[in-house]
Amino acid sequence: MQIVKAIILAAGKSERMLDTTVPKQFIKLKNKPILAYTLEVFQQCDRVNGIVLVTNQERQEYCKTEIVKRFGFSKVEKIVVGGETRQESSYNGVKALENEKVDIAVIHDAARPFVTKDIILESIEAAEKYGASDVCVNATDTIVKSRDTSIEEIPDRSRLWYGQTPQAFRYELILEAHEKARKDSFLKATDDATLVLRIGHKVKIVKGSYENIKITSQIDLKIAEKILENRIRR
Repeated sequence: MQIVKAIILAAGKSERMLDTTVPKQFIKLKNKPILAYTLEVFQQCDRVNGIVLVTNQERQEYCKTEIVKRFGFSKVEKIVVGGETRQESSYNGVKALENEKVDIAVIHDAARPFVTKDIILESIEAAEKYGASDVCVNATDTIVKSRDTSIEEIPDRSRLWYGQTPQAFRYELILEAHEKARKDSFLKATDDATLVLRIGHKVKIVKGSYENIKITSQIDLKIAEKILENRIRR
C-alpha cells in the first residue's frame, strides 16, 4: 500500500473575510474551529497516513495546543510555517516531506471543512493511477472573460469547471513542479495543479461536491452553518 500524506493549508490571512480579525480557518462553527472540521475528515480517512499542517508562525502554538492536542488529531506529524502566498505555503508543506517515504501528497485548503472521505479517497486513487488529480464541480454560472471593463470572451460553459481541493499528486511530481516554478520565478499560482500543468503533466478531474465550499466571506459562513445543520440532522 502506498504511503499518503496530507498537507493542510491553514496559513491564509483571510483578507477577503469582512468584519473579523480572525483568519477564516480559525472562526468557529458550532463552537469548533473550521480547521478542526477539516482535520477531522483527514484524521478519519484510512488511506491518509499522516498530516502536515501549514500555518502562520504566530498561530503554531495555538494549532498545537488548541486544535491538534485538544481534538486528538494524532495523524498531524508536523506543523510548519507558511509563506506570504498560497504557493509558498504549499511549497513549504511539500518540502517538509522531502526526507520521508511518501508516495502521494494530498493538498487541501483548511477553509474547506465539508470535504468527504469519499472525495479524498477518489483523489488519492486518481493520483495513484494518473499521477495528478484535481477535485472539481461543473460550472453552473456563465463565466465571462474580460479585458479592463469590457467582455472579451464568454467560454462554453459545458467545458468549464469550478476547481476545489483536495488536489493529489505523486510526491516526486509535485515537488518537481514546485521547484520548476520557483526556478522560473512563477510565484503566484492559486493552486497546485497549475504548477503540474506547467511541466507538461496532465491532471485528472475527480468530481467533487457543491457542499465542498471554501469559506472566504461572511455569506459563506452562513451557508456553512446551514450545511453543518443539515449534516447533523442526517
